[in-house]
Amino acid sequence: MGNSTRSRAVLIIASKQRIRRDRGEGVFVLVQPERHIFLKPNVTRVAAENYGFDFRYASRPSWSGYANLLEFASLVRRDLRDRPRDMIDIQSFIWVLGSDEYS
Repeated sequence: MGNSTRSRAVLIIASKQRIRRDRGEGVFVLVQPERHIFLKPNVTRVAAENYGFDFRYASRPSWSGYANLLEFASLVRRDLRDRPRDMIDIQSFIWVLGSDEYS
């Protein structure tokens, strides 16, 4: 089973069984942090708005929603001067950009 197929499988299972989104994502982030990212919806919405990115979030897990998050992460990766090691670094940047803690 390819990585893309595994990602879709977790999202399909999550949507069918209504498990928490972060548990499904967490598996992939831990196994492949260079390819997968956690979604923190509120922070990511604010960060994307501040960044000028059209983030299309829906509370129900879907491949298109996760692909949109990966697109945002890819844009952030491209724009960062100090190259991030993995998506955990990118998630940290998104958190700082979208969190009230750093306003």
